[in-house]
Amino acid sequence: MMIKTGRISPGPALAAGSFLILYVGLAWFNRLSRDDFALLELVKSRGILHATWLFYSDWNGRWIALLQSHTWLAFYNRYTLLLFAISHLAIAWWAVRRILVSLRLSIPHHNWLALIFINGWFLTTQGVGESWWWVSTSTSYMSSLVALLVLTSCLLRKNSGTRNLVLPLLCALYIGASNETLALLSIAAMVALAWKKPDLRRQLIPALIVMGGAFATLLVAPGNMRRSEHLSPFSLDKGVRMWLISGGRFFLKTIPLHVLWTILAALPFYGYLPQISTKQLKRVAGVWLILALVIPAPSVLITSDVAPDRVMAPMGLLTQVFTIVAVMWLKGQWPVVGQKAAVMSSWLLLCGNILWMVVQFPVASTYANAVDARMQNLHNIRKAPGEVVTLAPLPPSGWLLSAEVSVDKNDDLNRQLKEALHLPFDVRVESLQD
Repeated sequence: MMIKTGRISPGPALAAGSFLILYVGLAWFNRLSRDDFALLELVKSRGILHATWLFYSDWNGRWIALLQSHTWLAFYNRYTLLLFAISHLAIAWWAVRRILVSLRLSIPHHNWLALIFINGWFLTTQGVGESWWWVSTSTSYMSSLVALLVLTSCLLRKNSGTRNLVLPLLCALYIGASNETLALLSIAAMVALAWKKPDLRRQLIPALIVMGGAFATLLVAPGNMRRSEHLSPFSLDKGVRMWLISGGRFFLKTIPLHVLWTILAALPFYGYLPQISTKQLKRVAGVWLILALVIPAPSVLITSDVAPDRVMAPMGLLTQVFTIVAVMWLKGQWPVVGQKAAVMSSWLLLCGNILWMVVQFPVASTYANAVDARMQNLHNIRKAPGEVVTLAPLPPSGWLLSAEVSVDKNDDLNRQLKEALHLPFDVRVESLQD
């Protein structure tokens, strides 16, 4: 923060640095889980392009997200998941920093505030491990959000260099072919923006064409129809109930549990943003509420189940943006209180990040060591085909997505692990009754 003497407080830098340690540390302990094993086995046996085509034809139309997942897994080693996580963070940071610079605010340290923004977004995300680092699905949900940030940063730039002409097209391609809901919302927003901002049409129209074309390739994928055959029969009544439960879980559980971190990550922007009116705040709040209800709807209505955490990933980003807008409103309501809170917020966020390190690192470390030991033991076991190996349960994984399998040896999770490791025997986890 800029204090009255004109010097820059170290608070934002320390808060941003602590978030980097928290993020990278947890990413280091992340391990393959669930569908990762199925994708790993397929890409190792069929290759990147063939594996992507098989999924597109038989299961999933999100071909560009699958292409990214398969590329990472084709070169899988000890550091792959760490680099995957860092790539999300690095590109998101670059995009947010470009956005802050493009807004031409008197910010003395874009680098730190961009990281603080992502810090709040990260801590507000519903299901961090599933949303940010799960290779099988993060390429659909989190990567498309990062692509949207890059696209936004390009639209805010007034120059017409090659980067600002090519990047929007690449981002539009990625969003359109990886995330149905985000693609539809982005297309609607871009059409409205092109209508209201004629000066942006030179960038928007080509991006709209590319995104629309990519979205069409996603929708016509043969795998979508085949996948629908494995879903429960459509039930409007159940779908509506699951939609209400998904919304209730977000508003009554996610927001109360995470709102403190969202506010702490928004207050450092207090001194650099213009004041807005109550009417403007209400308008933004209305959009936020509508999106919170719209985003889970397609998944819930199709599957007749509660929206998974990864589907709600955009709400972490949108909630952080909305909270910053609320800080802009606060500036005109309680200027003295807001200024004092803004000075303290970075230090409190620093303390919060350190607290989460103390809580999460031991849990994640114990979990990662247990997974590594299990994998090594499975490679060393010599059993005849058809025999069943009973595994000790994994410890809690904390924020990470667990690689635990089922007590049923025929469960998909167990089968995928068996195929990925080329085990001749079946596996199951020990149950409480064993």
